Amino acid sequence: MKFLDFLDSRKKMLISEKVAETPCGTLGKVCLGFNSLVGMVTLLWLGLRFRKFVLAARPLTLHLEKQIFPELVAKRQRWLRLTLEPEPDTDTGYTVSGKGGDRFYRFPGTNDLAVFLKEMGIREMRLNTSLDYDQILKALLLYRHVAGLLFAGVSCPCRCDSCKRKSMAGCMLSEQGLHRFCCDIRFSPASGMLELDYTYCELMLSRMVKSFVTDRSRFGDHRVFFANAPVVAGVAFLVLLVPFLFGAGGMNLITFSWLGMMVVVPGFLWFVMYLLGSFFYEKEHDELLKSEYVRQEQVLARFPETNPNPLVKVGEEGEVLYANPAALNLVESVAGALDPEDILPRGFGEYVGREARAGQAMEEVVIDRRYLRYIISRFAGDFSAIFAGSDITDLRVTEKRLRHLNEHLEKLVDERTVQLAQTQDATIVSLAALAEVRDPDTGAHIERTRTYVKLLAEELGKKEPYRAVLPDAVIQTLYKSAPLHDIGKVGIRDAILLKPDRLTHGEFEIMKKHAELGARALDVAVQRLGFDSFLNIAKEIAWFHHEKWDGSGYPKGLSGDEIPLSARLMALADVYDALLSVRVYKQAFSHEKAVDMIRAQRGKHFDPDIVDAFVAIREKFVATAEKFKDPVT
Repeated sequence: MKFLDFLDSRKKMLISEKVAETPCGTLGKVCLGFNSLVGMVTLLWLGLRFRKFVLAARPLTLHLEKQIFPELVAKRQRWLRLTLEPEPDTDTGYTVSGKGGDRFYRFPGTNDLAVFLKEMGIREMRLNTSLDYDQILKALLLYRHVAGLLFAGVSCPCRCDSCKRKSMAGCMLSEQGLHRFCCDIRFSPASGMLELDYTYCELMLSRMVKSFVTDRSRFGDHRVFFANAPVVAGVAFLVLLVPFLFGAGGMNLITFSWLGMMVVVPGFLWFVMYLLGSFFYEKEHDELLKSEYVRQEQVLARFPETNPNPLVKVGEEGEVLYANPAALNLVESVAGALDPEDILPRGFGEYVGREARAGQAMEEVVIDRRYLRYIISRFAGDFSAIFAGSDITDLRVTEKRLRHLNEHLEKLVDERTVQLAQTQDATIVSLAALAEVRDPDTGAHIERTRTYVKLLAEELGKKEPYRAVLPDAVIQTLYKSAPLHDIGKVGIRDAILLKPDRLTHGEFEIMKKHAELGARALDVAVQRLGFDSFLNIAKEIAWFHHEKWDGSGYPKGLSGDEIPLSARLMALADVYDALLSVRVYKQAFSHEKAVDMIRAQRGKHFDPDIVDAFVAIREKFVATAEKFKDPVT
């Protein structure tokens, strides 16, 4: 079978699986989701209703999963049979015992469980050793739920996807059994045997995704996620835009928070769609490679003479005892090959003879630009070995193509990630500019202060103990978060924010609230995201950048190391920029004057270590102030 034929057959297989496993139409999917929800609630209710039974069964099921099943799986035993046996020295008591292969087990302390099983009509159980304790416990709960109907002669239903007791009881009595939790549950009233068989099945979400990918897109594979990423992000933006348009009544805390959501949520959904595409890309092609290799290896099970792959049997002394036609044809087609030994792996003699390595082995060789993988099986009886070759040239070519595709995909994701980060940075600056628009005296304050913070962090990070807490990634986050330090000024009235004179005591108390307003606004976005991001540091900066080292600042009156490091950095950067800037209540100070004033506040307003770092790089502050100076009006 050619490689493209294999892809075509695989696609047909996926479609047949979709038809067999996935509900058709919107109504079918809704019904499947509803039944899953009902099943989950039912199990919770059954666990509470039969809690004494659960307490009796749980120790044994845990012991089976942790101790017994691994031992039986190692011995390639698929089944464990449990039976009820009379308790020694008693007339009415029972205990649970088991047999797996040639091993017998007794489980002391299972008297209560044995009583429950006997009451439910179970005389013995047959368990697949691939089951886990949760599957066994849930299956027993379902059996306990329908036990009263199993001896009433219920009929087998046509469909076994219902949560009704009668339907589930009929399925347990049928040949196919009741399929729940990747487990087939069968019961025979005549023998009193309950059988729990492990069956691989996919989760509902996997089925839904497979149905969508196969049936709803023109691609039929992972590319549907990349193609629909802009659509998902656009729909999310429109959904968030409609309430904003109808509810916008001025720039307040709620509308500001909603603006942030309109940017963050679509971007996050875009990124999630690309992650899903990447995940299913790897999954699809990993399955493809494995399926192709398995198909090639299954060919070896056919008759040697008709096998298209080379088969060579080598004797104890290293002589060739047999070579099938495919091996002989390969010898004739390879230049310089005279005997079958020439197409075998180097050192093939190590696998034959009395001193040969035991067990199976695998070797790969390249012959005339063809890749052959040999599975070597040693026979202990005559000390010979079979070399079963498999042509994996198509597999290696496919792997090479997939590597190129993977490199292209990684490049594409990197490009989209950079674009998303750039969009995020632009949004941050735009949101921070809201405060600048309302307070025109601040000028290029945003660009200068974020650069000051970055310079201070880089200098401080060269020394202990700050080297560990200020790596490059954290410094970049500080640089990204700093513009939002005064975002709370959006909530201050214009009469105070734009007053062309010094503020009164009462007005200044109101102005001081901008720190808490900014922190509350950013906290809304942090809670919405649900994970750590640059907004956590932005919240710290907005809240505490007016705190002072000696505890005389606001809004909390924190002191020393109680103040977050990010806010301590911002405090010096903010004050330095204010000293060098013209305000309605003062003229601009010179750089030298500003340096002297900051030195005077070492250990009072500012962290001493940060003041020392500032003094060491004060010339860089001058260059930054010159680069981002306010435009002349």
